[in-house]
Amino acid sequence: MNRALKLFLLAFAALVSARADTIFNACLAPPGYINGIGNSSCGFTELTATTDIGSVTLALGVVLRYQGEVFPESANNYYVPGGNAPLPHSGAAWGFPFSITTSGGNVVGDFTYLITITDTTQNTSVSFDPTTLPDNVYYTGGSETTQENLAVDTLLQNSETLSFPFLAGPLNYSSTNLDTYVISLSATPVSGPAVDPTVSENINITPEPAGEGLIGAGLIGLAMAARRRSRRASARRGALVT
Repeated sequence: MNRALKLFLLAFAALVSARADTIFNACLAPPGYINGIGNSSCGFTELTATTDIGSVTLALGVVLRYQGEVFPESANNYYVPGGNAPLPHSGAAWGFPFSITTSGGNVVGDFTYLITITDTTQNTSVSFDPTTLPDNVYYTGGSETTQENLAVDTLLQNSETLSFPFLAGPLNYSSTNLDTYVISLSATPVSGPAVDPTVSENINITPEPAGEGLIGAGLIGLAMAARRRSRRASARRGALVT
């Protein structure tokens, strides 16, 4: 085999290994999203890149906390209401789950990772390594675990919200801000072919639906009216007794 042909085959192999496909509104393959009971495995923006020995799949989603998943309205564009999580919970109304899955001969430890969040309205941003989070969930040998061993783990998952202090501070986050956020998750191989996949999603914060506020005000009004009726009824009974 001549030198020119060898160079061509090497270049072609690198191109194939770097090829990535993005799927919008994806449902994660088994074991799905295992970080937290009741979390959905659908509605993700997902990208899979092949390597010389396997593949890595990066996925980002959006959830209304303690309520359910949010599906993208177009491509990787998500719309969520501002405000806070429903009582008795606290913090932001929404969060972003992420998932890293490897297959073939790859494991989570074959790559380094970076999550970057940019508030395009305020021009603020923050980045962090998701493997450093203390409450990640991993998947090893067909079972779920909270014990990190990146040399054998084939999956890493978690879910974050911008009201967490390590994100809220750099982003100047407030639940009343009607901002637009871009969240990206990237993977870089520790060694081997240059596979640098990045998946990203756009999150647009909208005003809290007026209907919810009206319903809440209506329920409060009904409760106050019922309380006043109860007091008047008690007063009448007291008058009859005396």
